[in-house]
Amino acid sequence: PRCDLKSKCAYELQRKKAVLAKYRVLNFSYFLSENNFSKGRFSNQDIVIVDEADRIEDSLIDFVSLVIGYRIKLFLKSIGIYEPKFKTVYESWIEWANKSVPLLINEKDKLEEIVSEPNPSIEDIKDFHLAKNILSKLLILRESSSDKWIRYEIENKIIFRPIWLSEFLSEKFLFRHSNKFILMSATLPEIRILSYLLGINIDDLDFLELDSPFNPENRQIIYEPYADMSFKVFEIDKLIKKIKEVLNNHKNEKGIIHTVSYKIRDIVMAEISNDRLITHNTKDKEVILARFKSSDRPLVLVSPSIDRGVSLDDNQARFAIWCKVPYQNLIDKVVSARVYSSNFGKEWYQADAANTVLQGCGRIVRSFTDYGVSYLFDKQFDKLFNKAKYFPKWFREAIIWR
Repeated sequence: PRCDLKSKCAYELQRKKAVLAKYRVLNFSYFLSENNFSKGRFSNQDIVIVDEADRIEDSLIDFVSLVIGYRIKLFLKSIGIYEPKFKTVYESWIEWANKSVPLLINEKDKLEEIVSEPNPSIEDIKDFHLAKNILSKLLILRESSSDKWIRYEIENKIIFRPIWLSEFLSEKFLFRHSNKFILMSATLPEIRILSYLLGINIDDLDFLELDSPFNPENRQIIYEPYADMSFKVFEIDKLIKKIKEVLNNHKNEKGIIHTVSYKIRDIVMAEISNDRLITHNTKDKEVILARFKSSDRPLVLVSPSIDRGVSLDDNQARFAIWCKVPYQNLIDKVVSARVYSSNFGKEWYQADAANTVLQGCGRIVRSFTDYGVSYLFDKQFDKLFNKAKYFPKWFREAIIWR
């Protein structure tokens, strides 16, 4: 839609610079959205380099998935689109999508005319972009979904998502946009697993694995199989004892505790009476993390979600404790559909947990001169570590058994 301030808009000015630049750095979600739902300004590249590529599968699946929340439900009802009668039947939703697409196209066109007029209302602009977004996702659902997709409800949201990426989805929404992709990560899974997850023929992949340049003595991982933290046994009292020992051994240093779940987070906070321990909820994580990093006190951050995307340099953290092996929750509809659908699903379940351990241990050692120690006490790690293919040489050489 036309905007009188478009020539002065900071976003538009930066986008023009990116389009004209020989090299540019883009947010991965923006790269997908721009190339598939907009004018494709960043398509037809010779080479695209993707960092943190161990998250590509999650990002792609999120991109193609349809999430119908409260606001979308209200908007759809306002234009006469209601949920199908048989909500648990896959075919009913495809029929629903087929009927909904023409209505959405009509509504989008009407809103586009409205927002093209001078001084459109904020609500009309929001509805226009919402209609465009829903339409694009419905077209994906109608054209790309199959019985390999799953429908479930969580927190009053209806979600449709593929259980696995298919070669069709990966090609259509990502790989057709460049001649070559360089995928980089400190923790890419082995090539066979990667090819399956991304829907790529393994013959189309070249794989290069490098050793860690950091001294193993600076990044020790101490494994003491002391507490069985499996769901059926759950020796939380033993774990608490070990956590207290580590806290005492590092009483003048900052550290982190990977609780893996909010349930274990709450137990740790309740059972250990120590004002060094701080934690966060889903809304204040960034604020608490910033406070933790800037503090001179030997604080310990207790969290189920700092295994990725956090850099705790030097004295910001000298130790990390794993409360349990970070297996994904089998109660999750997608996780259970994956694990119980095939032998590969079971293998993915193991490889995903190993990848999370690799990532989490890397939060506290960030340079050649940095150092820190990670602790694992869950006996379930035995089974995981025995699958040598999930852990690279540079990780295995840092393990100390007790």
